[in-house]
Amino acid sequence: MLVITLLRIRPNLVHAWNFDMLICATLASLLSFRRIKVIAVLQDTSGWMLKRWAIPLQRLIYGLSEEVIVTSEGFADQLLRKFNVIESGREIHYLPNVPSVEVFAGFSPRAWSGTLTVGVIGMIRGDSGLRTLVEAVRLAREDGCDVRILFAGKCLNQQFLDEMVKANSFVEYIGPYDHADIKNIYQKIDVIYGIYDQSYDKTINLSYRFCEAMVCGIPIICSSDSHMGKLAKEEKTGFVLPLGDAEAMIELLVRIHRNPKILQDASMQARKHQSKYLFGTFSGKMLELFQGAVGSGISNRETRGSSRSDPGTSANSSVWGG
Repeated sequence: MLVITLLRIRPNLVHAWNFDMLICATLASLLSFRRIKVIAVLQDTSGWMLKRWAIPLQRLIYGLSEEVIVTSEGFADQLLRKFNVIESGREIHYLPNVPSVEVFAGFSPRAWSGTLTVGVIGMIRGDSGLRTLVEAVRLAREDGCDVRILFAGKCLNQQFLDEMVKANSFVEYIGPYDHADIKNIYQKIDVIYGIYDQSYDKTINLSYRFCEAMVCGIPIICSSDSHMGKLAKEEKTGFVLPLGDAEAMIELLVRIHRNPKILQDASMQARKHQSKYLFGTFSGKMLELFQGAVGSGISNRETRGSSRSDPGTSANSSVWGG
């Protein structure tokens, strides 16, 4: 269906935000009487992409792309180069998937209230990380610390989520959220829980959640085996724990609750690094790439649709993206 749409509107350029879109855009370009240029974006991986048979397909498709963008520096070094998907010497552009400053305009982290609220935001694909957090919070509360969990988003195992909320009064679930609500959600929490279950992605990926936390000046809890954990440790913007270590999680929650200055220090560090995680920092580079691909007729306004925080399409524009 997307291929037919692209053939009908015939854009000059497609900003292919995921691999499915990249395949469709490449096919439409090959079928069109007028070449459709494609900018490829790699922002996550699927299991099949790491299979031996899939590498030649990716090599072909990325080879046909006008430019290649990665949303995490780890993708370039540990995926595209490691598997020889991109030919040696070709430039790979680092443009992280980050929010625009307008999304969090006027935001200020909430003052310490005596209750430590841990935010779990987005899609939960595995149960083990969330189970560890819930158990740690329960034991921290038994130790006299007022710790709560605020979960906003979805869980693939909805039954597990429902049972967890029902069994634990300290877990508040507000359900799926609209992007317009994200600032209000962040203003209710003190620290972000960014520990994910085992996956190839997390060792090289820069999560959108991490970027939001840095923009808001809210510390993040990461696992030591993740790319986010590496950044949090280097920049001192969060707390790094071994995956699945409930004892370490309990100790951290109790330590933060009894000494909230730890949060303030990490929050201050996050604000120092804020510009690294704002769309405006990279919009000029994105505009340059688009103009180089289709000419100088693209305005900065049109490139704003390339940020996940402001998606858009336009049949009347020279750029089509999602």
